[in-house]
Amino acid sequence: MRKTVTSREEILQHCQNIVLNQGLTAIDIRTVASACHVSVGSIYNHFGSKDELVYAVLTEGWKDIFDIEEDLDQTSSFIDYIEQIYQVLLKKKKDRAGFLNYYSLGLAHKDPDLGLKLFNDTTQELRKTMVDVYRRDANMEQDLDEKALDEYIHLIFSILMTLLMEDLSSNISLDWALQVLKAKKKFA
Repeated sequence: MRKTVTSREEILQHCQNIVLNQGLTAIDIRTVASACHVSVGSIYNHFGSKDELVYAVLTEGWKDIFDIEEDLDQTSSFIDYIEQIYQVLLKKKKDRAGFLNYYSLGLAHKDPDLGLKLFNDTTQELRKTMVDVYRRDANMEQDLDEKALDEYIHLIFSILMTLLMEDLSSNISLDWALQVLKAKKKFA
């Protein structure tokens, strides 16, 4: 065993590798300790339980997946922005086979409400930027109140996530979703 203390970040990095190679269900304290070449107690110094570790792994994975804003043109139209989000996330999914699917399992882990809260917290900035881009686009309905716009963005984000979870060989479903967005006259 290594004598130095492993950092929380290093533990989470090893966990990301475990998830990519073996799936989310392979995360347990002993497996992680072995991957980090430390004692089980070293892992417990940073995480009080397996569930705490799993939720930290999920949060880090979601941060990695949804940290895409620098890859997007926020001055584009809302429709183009949505397509950019989809394309960037689709590329991440293709580059890391199964990555997004593994992290979707976190929504059902032990406490689905906590999983959903962590997911929403992690994706909040991206969804906020979607609202900003929508508001700047003169082609989109501008008389939506904040609640209606939040619900609309939630719907669009949910559609994107559903499309990404599908194993489609073409963009037919995205084209359909974009046509629905383009045809939208008023949400509220």
